[in-house]
Amino acid sequence: MAEKIPSRMELLEEIASLKKQLTQAQEQQSHPQPYDQDLLPLFVKHSPHAVAMFDIKMRYLLASQRWIEDYRLHSQDIIGKSHYEIFPEIGENWKEDHRQVLQGATIKREIDTFPRKDGSLQYLRYELRPWRKRNGEIGGLFMFTEVITDQVLARIELEKSQKRYKRLIQSIPGAAVMTFDKDFRFSFASGQGLEEAGFDPIVMVGKTVREVLPEEALLNLLPFYEATLAGETRVLELPGKDGRAYQAHFVPILDENDEVVEGMVLSLDVTELNQARLELQKALEQKVDERNKTLRHINREAQEFAYTISHDLRVPLVNIQGFTGELAYGIQELSSILLSEEHVELSASNPKLKELLEEDIPESLQFIESSTGRMEGLIKGILQVSRLGQRKFINEEINTKALLNDVLDSMMHIIEQKQITLSIGDLPNVEADPLALEQIFSNLLSNAVKYLLPERSGYIEIGGEREYGLTRFYVKDNGRGIATLNQKRIFYMFSRLVSEKTPGEGMGLAFVRTLVRKFGGTIECDSQVGIGSTFTFTIVDNWLTIAMEQHPDF
Repeated sequence: MAEKIPSRMELLEEIASLKKQLTQAQEQQSHPQPYDQDLLPLFVKHSPHAVAMFDIKMRYLLASQRWIEDYRLHSQDIIGKSHYEIFPEIGENWKEDHRQVLQGATIKREIDTFPRKDGSLQYLRYELRPWRKRNGEIGGLFMFTEVITDQVLARIELEKSQKRYKRLIQSIPGAAVMTFDKDFRFSFASGQGLEEAGFDPIVMVGKTVREVLPEEALLNLLPFYEATLAGETRVLELPGKDGRAYQAHFVPILDENDEVVEGMVLSLDVTELNQARLELQKALEQKVDERNKTLRHINREAQEFAYTISHDLRVPLVNIQGFTGELAYGIQELSSILLSEEHVELSASNPKLKELLEEDIPESLQFIESSTGRMEGLIKGILQVSRLGQRKFINEEINTKALLNDVLDSMMHIIEQKQITLSIGDLPNVEADPLALEQIFSNLLSNAVKYLLPERSGYIEIGGEREYGLTRFYVKDNGRGIATLNQKRIFYMFSRLVSEKTPGEGMGLAFVRTLVRKFGGTIECDSQVGIGSTFTFTIVDNWLTIAMEQHPDF
């Protein structure tokens, strides 16, 4: 346990006792002598301050260790020497104080300057008291001093900093800064914002929040002051006079141990900022609206173009398919004639003729039919996507589990044939277009079944969950998987993986993405080759309202 530091009164009593012993020693001598050396350790022990004892001629009788340290006197033997000899720089004002004390006065000053002979300046707090002999005569004086140079310089620097800080705050229109202690008492207040709000910063300092704020404002703001001293940072927007708006930031001030020592309120006038934000928002909304109109126009033209071009492509395609059929029939008839017994000599003399009629030409016709069939599939896909922009979507509450069961029933034959294990989790009901949602699940499940690996048992999991503002569904399989490089490309029209040999036109996932986007959602693929794939899509709440705001002709 640290030793208790005696009070000034206790110190004076101790020194009085020492003075009595010293007086007794002086009565035995005709001139001042250094006091009994045994008294110095006792004196120093009880003197945490800089203390010195002088005789009537201002010669040192006693000095504490702190006195020696404060005035850098380690190399000097000061006992018996004059105070003015040790400090020749002492001015007349100090000497006048000494003379008054030696006549019985007590002098106490909270701050004074002591210019040193090396040019430095010390700031002191001191007290001078006379001490008396046994017969009541004044025998000298006690000097109690405290060097407060560091504190004064720090305070001066702090005051300069505060002045600079105040000037800075005052230069910001509508700004205000306040600090308050744990008793909710303001320790600093400055800024035009306070004056504009009717508060006097000078009057505020030293008063509590309860004394400064009106009752209604106190009721609303006190929880913010309390939260700040609890270590929380909060922001509040407040209305001001003449329609002004202020944003107040409540910030805790921490010490080196991260403990809250004070709170600070920084208030800024955000009226112009809010107005600029509104103007920017209006400008952005106008640009977005113009861009949406342009996109709707482009989209409509693209849909019309896709619809027109697909119809125009179907005409020659149908002709090719028709004439290919006619050609196949004609070749078949020609073969039956040329390869009959009546023309056996002709076929025997022309072996190439038989090869042409039975192999080469039928094979070429088969390639033509296959290509035209694929072309027809692509055209149907284009028509299907383009018609999405023409079909009016409806919005109704859907029993998602019942809808999924209908999709699975239509696929049950192949599911049972391939012995696929199904796992159906939570499926939240959702407001959407039933046909579109059915097509989404049908495409994703069809792909999941189509791309399972034959060497292991197939597994497909379907589930969903509600999140803030949307519903999320997923279809997961343990199929062949998709390389990371291709996981975005598979959603493009006509996209087919290079190694893909399974029949299809590469339109399914593009069609699904278009449907999901109609619902204001997104679709993503997370897949690993040889492990499986998970397709996740979302439907946004109030998707129809949002779509109609963005696309009035939706």
